Amino acid sequence: MDEHRELDILRHARHDWMNIIQIIKGNLSLNRTDRVEEILNETIRRSEHASRLTRLEVPKTALFVLSFNWEPHRFSLDVEVTGEPRDCSRLDECWHEILSSFARELDAAASPGKDNHLLITIHSEQEPYVEFDFQGSLENRSALRNWIAVYSDTGRCRIDHVIWNEKELVFVLTSE
Repeated sequence: MDEHRELDILRHARHDWMNIIQIIKGNLSLNRTDRVEEILNETIRRSEHASRLTRLEVPKTALFVLSFNWEPHRFSLDVEVTGEPRDCSRLDECWHEILSSFARELDAAASPGKDNHLLITIHSEQEPYVEFDFQGSLENRSALRNWIAVYSDTGRCRIDHVIWNEKELVFVLTSE
């Protein structure tokens, strides 16, 4: 990684923390201590999952996920990691490819200006897998259907257990 990219990452991380501090400060000035506690708990939860993600030995995937919300998109992305962190390095290329291509397709398909959210849950068990849970509004479903068809039968990593309705798209990314 070059120095400019490293500085950009540090700038965005500092900006994120400053935003959280400003929100806490504003709520304290309004004497909304219950809201401050919620913000702190959510911040701790997100930090714990980010830490677990970085210990999975999937640097491309982790960098993509942790920096995703720094750029404008039609949806927000959140990550959870369940189980004890383990070495998933053999899955990094596959996870990164599918996650980044899905994000591009979802960005094109999601309705702008709506409350769209993608939760990525990495289950770091004996055979790790990734669960994708999109909640929101979609404009262009046909491109996403085509994307799912392509990645449902790709070999080493594939999409299984697709559930799709008016407001939700859920699927699991498994590997051999």
